[in-house]
Amino acid sequence: MRHRGFSLLEALVTLVIVSLVVTVLMQSLLYVLGMRERVLRADREGRTAALHERWFRESVASAVGDRPQDASPFRGDSRGLSFLSHSPLRGPGLAPVAWRLVEASRGRAGLDYAQGDATWPVLPQALEGAAFAYLDSRGEWHDAWPLESRPDEALPRAVRLSATRDGRPLLWWVAVAAGPGLLPTLRLIEEAPGADL
Repeated sequence: MRHRGFSLLEALVTLVIVSLVVTVLMQSLLYVLGMRERVLRADREGRTAALHERWFRESVASAVGDRPQDASPFRGDSRGLSFLSHSPLRGPGLAPVAWRLVEASRGRAGLDYAQGDATWPVLPQALEGAAFAYLDSRGEWHDAWPLESRPDEALPRAVRLSATRDGRPLLWWVAVAAGPGLLPTLRLIEEAPGADL
């Protein structure tokens, strides 16, 4: 009895089919890996952007209106702001800090944080049409602070940074915690004699 194996033609057809299947599988794998990389990059950029925004919000919200003898009060214009912060990036206690828009190439600007002699780029060369604005106690926005017409307002009620980033609008709006007319964020409850809390 004679055993019949694969003919040369059958073996070649089988190899071609297997190589086509492997090619399709490899292309699918490369597509999935590329998609995974894009998703991870978008997630990383989103987390970084959220951290930058949170840093800006917490920093500006910590502005203090008191003016110790050797420190500067809150000052700002459309290109930047400087103020005393009770939670600076470096060291404890009150320290003067600043947020500045720094001109970059092709009409773009970067956002920097500065404290003392150190500067940290937060959004380098990423913003178009960026400007700061300041809300007064009457609910009106201004391009500069302090207001000459109302020198008694040491701090604005809020600070706004508006810009365009990668074709999408960027709007960071921060209520200044020690600003005039704002409700306190912490209320103390006085214990009345004989009261159950």
